[in-house]
Amino acid sequence: MVIINGNLDLKRVDFSFVPSLKCNLECSFCSYKAGPLNKSKLRLSMAEKFLKTVDWKRISSWGFYGGEPSINLKMYQDFVDLIPDSIPKFVITNGTWSNAWTETKRFLDFVWHNKLFVVVSGTEEHRR
Repeated sequence: MVIINGNLDLKRVDFSFVPSLKCNLECSFCSYKAGPLNKSKLRLSMAEKFLKTVDWKRISSWGFYGGEPSINLKMYQDFVDLIPDSIPKFVITNGTWSNAWTETKRFLDFVWHNKLFVVVSGTEEHRR
């Protein structure tokens, strides 16, 4: 939802894709049952077809999560590339990329290149 000139604009929405359910963690609370063995993926061709139906004037922002985006940045890049540059984008991550400098740099380069707002989950399981 967006407030424009003091009025609630219900025509604008945040939207998200879950390109993959593969994750490097197995959190007990995960409603998607994401994990290292989950091979479920959204087909890029299906996403492209769907996006042709989107009225971009109604979209406030577009997000990406999963699974864990940082473990397959090439695949996530393909999905990010489908969204117009003018649409603000965000990524939701478990933050495990921050445990090693090379992974941190790789992920932050991806974020910087795509101008993504980053949301890091802060649950107990993720902090471990």
